[in-house]
Amino acid sequence: MAAIVRRHAHDVRNYVNSLDLEASLLEELVTDPEVVSSVRRMRSQLTQLEATVKALSVKFVVPCLVALTASDLLQLWQIQVAAVEDPSQPIQWSAPVGVTAIMIDPGIIVTVLRELVVGARKRSSSRGLSAAVKSTGDAVVAELVEPAQAVFAQDEIEECRRLVVSNGGTLEQSRDPVTSGWITRMIFPAIDERVGAAQAGH
Repeated sequence: MAAIVRRHAHDVRNYVNSLDLEASLLEELVTDPEVVSSVRRMRSQLTQLEATVKALSVKFVVPCLVALTASDLLQLWQIQVAAVEDPSQPIQWSAPVGVTAIMIDPGIIVTVLRELVVGARKRSSSRGLSAAVKSTGDAVVAELVEPAQAVFAQDEIEECRRLVVSNGGTLEQSRDPVTSGWITRMIFPAIDERVGAAQAGH
């Protein structure tokens, strides 16, 4: 049941995101104030629908952990983002670094990564998005860098954080010292580190 709900919720959210993209383009083209107001109401309702579907799918999340490397995670992230790609907002991808292995549920974490990209595109029309997945030896770090003007919905970030924590990771946000943009970073401990932490807890 959980897998069915998650799969169909994912499909519905893809449709909602596509509709919202079309509505945003329409909002830029129309000039009639009444039509603009109508389009904005439409986008607001789409946002509410997406939140409702997201809340439902989260109730059926049960992590199923598998081993992945930084390269595996980046590839899965790119596949997910390609499904909701926006040519006007391309992402600058950095090649994965290192071969550290982690244990995560790829379905959950890649969905979080995709949602961060979708949210970033809604928050800003800038083309300054960049993403990377790299190993630090004792962890794998996935990060998304957004323009300085990005404004975050706290409930959205907290939901992402809850899902990341359910996979043994942490989610952090900070300012990029070079561009002043926002960095959202997910850190997952290497398999050896997780095993060591689990043994220490016993």
